[in-house]
Amino acid sequence: MQSPGTPYKRRPVSVTPVSSPKRPKLERATSASPFQTMTQTLARTASILYAGSTEVTRDPLQECQTALANDIQSLRWDDSRETAANQRGFEMLQFLRELKAEVETLKHNVKTLEGKNKTLEGNVKTLEGKNKTLEGHKSQSDARIQALEAQTKALGEHDTIRAAETKICRDVRLRTILSYCRPRLNKVEKTPVEQEICDMVTDQTKVHAGNVLGDASALLENFPDPADEFQHTAYRSFQKLYGTTPQRIRAADLARIPESIRTLDTIATHMYARKGRHRLTEEAFQSRQALIQLLDSREYESAEAFCLENRLFFAPREKNQESKLLEGVSEDEPDDWTY
Repeated sequence: MQSPGTPYKRRPVSVTPVSSPKRPKLERATSASPFQTMTQTLARTASILYAGSTEVTRDPLQECQTALANDIQSLRWDDSRETAANQRGFEMLQFLRELKAEVETLKHNVKTLEGKNKTLEGNVKTLEGKNKTLEGHKSQSDARIQALEAQTKALGEHDTIRAAETKICRDVRLRTILSYCRPRLNKVEKTPVEQEICDMVTDQTKVHAGNVLGDASALLENFPDPADEFQHTAYRSFQKLYGTTPQRIRAADLARIPESIRTLDTIATHMYARKGRHRLTEEAFQSRQALIQLLDSREYESAEAFCLENRLFFAPREKNQESKLLEGVSEDEPDDWTY
């Protein structure tokens, strides 16, 4: 401290270096200023733009703040946008609006593509279902083709067997006629059976070999054209004996109805032995006509059932049982059967 008598000395003023003028700071207002609103908007937009990127090495908010702070003198208020920014800020806002519009367009395109993708997936499933259906149809077609091939093979074997049976029947018939007729051809007086066999040798229009299938095959092979007068006689003889045509007998044979064929053979045997269809009983004759009508109308299943139901009239009989099928006929009656 100074003594009371000494004069007062002023303390020297410390010299401080003159620093560069500092930039004026914006005063904080109680409410959000336009600058803060714009800064927050830019920050949110920058965070949205860079949210999906994993290689961000800079802070977009810091860059915006630095750019705005360096160009603070060019800030101005825009009434249309109700915000304060400089020229660069307005350009950035315009760029952000365009970018947002492009993002919305891209979202709309993504939704459209997703809808098309779902449509394509539905079309793929539909095509897969159609493909499975076609595969099932192909399997069914293959099975049908195999079944038809098996039927064709069976029919071929059937025709081969029938051709062999026809040849055997003709051979047996020829050997029987020749062996029976040779020692008797020169006889003046012949029994009715001998005379009938001689007529069969000399007149080939009379057809009967004791087998309706063999007779039909022989007639179709030897007389293929029924329009000729000579051949028409053979067809008429066959139809009078069996009640139908060789073509219908062949169709019935292909339908595999053995009971009906056997029934026709039995009836023809009785008729041929007794020389006349009027020798049949009325009930047996009506049953025969009903059977022939079913065969002509190609109702083969009904014909088979009919034969099984009426076996009493069609089955072979012993001599003492022939009265059930035939009316009493004397062996001495004249031979009035004409073909």
